[in-house]
Parts: sequence; C-alpha cells; structure tokens
Amino acid sequence: MKLETATKGLVIPSRKIGRATLYKINLENPMVKMLIEFEMKLSLKIAEEEGKMKKIVEVK
Repeated sequence: MKLETATKGLVIPSRKIGRATLYKINLENPMVKMLIEFEMKLSLKIAEEEGKMKKIVEVK
C-alpha cells in the first residue's frame, strides 16, 4: 500500500524491512522546503514573543 503523500513527493521510500516499506522526508521537494522555512520562522516568532513576556528578576 502506497502512502498518498508519497505520490505527491513529500516522502520517498528509503528501504524495505520484510513487507514493510520505510519512508523518509524528501528534502528536495519545494513544498517540504517551504514547510521547513515556515516552521523555522514560526519557532523564532514564538521564542521572540516568549522573550517579551518574561520579566527580568534581580538577584541579590
């Protein structure tokens, strides 16, 4: 049974173990590249927002 996403090129078969086919993400696919870029920007934005929310506490 093929994965529907494999036909779109998001993942590619990497190897077979018995009757199971293992897949890996296709880093050459333009949609995958966009998802990775989006995830990075989202992570940076969340970290920036959390940094603004934290208070500076003086240590005596």
